[in-house]
Amino acid sequence: MSKNLKPASSLRIGHVTKKIKGTKQYVVKSKRGQHVWAPATANDVKCAKYLDSKIKKLTHEAKSKKASRIKSHDQAIAVAYSMTKKKYPNCGLTQQLPE
Repeated sequence: MSKNLKPASSLRIGHVTKKIKGTKQYVVKSKRGQHVWAPATANDVKCAKYLDSKIKKLTHEAKSKKASRIKSHDQAIAVAYSMTKKKYPNCGLTQQLPE
């Protein structure tokens, strides 16, 4: 881990950052439940952006008065993860890393 990176435990899952040498890293959850850094591919970065946009859109729909599909904030997040897993099946954000 580089000196300029914050500890993964203080960041949210899916946070993407660029290290000094140009490689990208993102925060994932290990099987033990700890937040750890993992190398990110271009597909993982697209997946993270897609997930963020879907969570934002669906939580806004849940907050609106005429929310027909989404009833709660928790349901919005679950649906966003489900949609992301369907579009990007190999994305590391929707899977857990081995220890």
